[in-house]
Amino acid sequence: MEKHELAEELRKRQLEKAEEFVRSINEGSSDKISVQQFKDAVNSCSEDEIIMSYLICSGCGAPILSYETDVSVMTIASKSIEEWFGKIDEAIAEHTNGHQGGQEGVDRV
Repeated sequence: MEKHELAEELRKRQLEKAEEFVRSINEGSSDKISVQQFKDAVNSCSEDEIIMSYLICSGCGAPILSYETDVSVMTIASKSIEEWFGKIDEAIAEHTNGHQGGQEGVDRV
């Protein structure tokens, strides 16, 4: 899979789940955003920004993988978005083993 293909699939996924994301974002925030604002933000992101949005731990805010090495290798080695997510899930599990309580608070959509 090429980098642009991965970014396109991830962007498509975020746009398809926009309503779900916005509901989650707005739940605990006084600054509400609309679905259209979310979609505009997603569409304005570069390929690197879209990919990185999937590589930051929602539990602690730390990068799960380094983009320059790990993600580049995984992207080239993956034949499909499902295979890429399988590899990401493995990295998330490894990362969150160090968290108190395991994977609590870590979301992957």
